[in-house]
Amino acid sequence: MMNMVHFLVGDSPRRPYYAVLCFIVVAFAFSFFYLAILPGVQGLPSLSHTGQGKSATQAVGFLDCLYFSIGTQTTLGYGDLIPATASAKIASMVQAAFGYVYLAFLVSVFTAQAVLRSRRFQTYLREMIRTLR
Repeated sequence: MMNMVHFLVGDSPRRPYYAVLCFIVVAFAFSFFYLAILPGVQGLPSLSHTGQGKSATQAVGFLDCLYFSIGTQTTLGYGDLIPATASAKIASMVQAAFGYVYLAFLVSVFTAQAVLRSRRFQTYLREMIRTLR
C-alpha cells in the first residue's frame, strides 16, 4: 500500500492522471462484470430499468452498464437502473464501497502533493528536522 501511495504522490506530473485512470479502469471492469459475467453465470440480466421512460424488461447494453457503474462508483446513483439479482446487488455494494474509499484516497493524495510542493511547508519541515537533530 505504501508503494502505491509513494507512486501516486511522487514527483512525476503524470501521477495524478494514473490515479484517475485507475478509477476509470475499475469502472469499466465493473461494467463488463455487470454486462457479461453476471448474466453468463446466472442466466438473468444483472441490471434492469425502473420503468422511467423505458420498459423494465428492455435489454441493458454496455453503455447502460458503464453508466450504472460510474453512477455507483461515484455514489451518484440516479436510480433509473437498478441491480436485478442478488449478485449484482453485492457487486454494486462492493463498487460503492470502493468508490468511497478511493475518492477519499485521491483527495488525500492530491492534498499531500499540494502540501509537499509548497515552499512554506518545505521550510517548516527543514526547521523541524534541524530542531530534532
